[in-house]
Amino acid sequence: MNGPLRLELQPIGLAPSTAAPGALPDARQPGLVLAYLELGVAETQHGEAARLGNALEPHARPPRVRAAKRLRQPIDRLASLAAGVLVDVMAAPLFRGGRAPIDVAPNGKPDFKAGTGAHFNLSHSRSAVCCAIGAQPVGIDVEPIVRDYEDIRDLCLTECESGYVEARASRSERARAFTRIWTRKEALGKWLGCGLENAVLHADMLRWPCGYEKALLGQCPGIFASPAPSVSTFDARNACVSVCGNGPARIVTMTLTELLSAASALPAASWKGDWT
Repeated sequence: MNGPLRLELQPIGLAPSTAAPGALPDARQPGLVLAYLELGVAETQHGEAARLGNALEPHARPPRVRAAKRLRQPIDRLASLAAGVLVDVMAAPLFRGGRAPIDVAPNGKPDFKAGTGAHFNLSHSRSAVCCAIGAQPVGIDVEPIVRDYEDIRDLCLTECESGYVEARASRSERARAFTRIWTRKEALGKWLGCGLENAVLHADMLRWPCGYEKALLGQCPGIFASPAPSVSTFDARNACVSVCGNGPARIVTMTLTELLSAASALPAASWKGDWT
């Protein structure tokens, strides 16, 4: 190892965005657009989560609504609905203010239909929702800080990654360091469309890309492409976010209030496909 390894981290500004939906960065430009929405509702605030979920429901696509209703906890229903609506809001500028045509690949990964010139991926937890849009395939993951990381550390970290985690001074810092690495692997697996295959788990995300991963990742259904995608990692208040794709990520932050306002300008959610 030649000197200490560092991830280039960028904090996510949590102030509301002042950009109107029509003024969002054009995802067809080089690079990625990453939309980050902090739910701002505690898991125990069942009534508030249910109220906000009910407010989002009329703006969500019917399959997403049906899928959300199968979830037991109000906070999970809220996150699921917010994720689906966020995709539509972020994609609207690319599709003349309308709802984007979405298809599902054989591997189960939803994406904009072929020929649209854009791709998306989304992720949500009980505290935040993320969506990435770009001109090339993308993968994104958001995770709350993994407090009990020791239980899975040896199963998914390389020696180099373990050293990065254990070099932190406090347990809370080690937990955040682990979560950064974990989201990088998840984002890469989603970019490939193969999930957390062994090849992805064993790829060294601190030295990415460095050669031997290319042979390993060739085992995945998505087959490794050239050039290798970049992986950017961001720290949020109680979470970490990683996005995998071609080019640097530009961040747009949004609140639930802003999401509801933007969603009200979309056409009626009468889409009849099977994407949720």
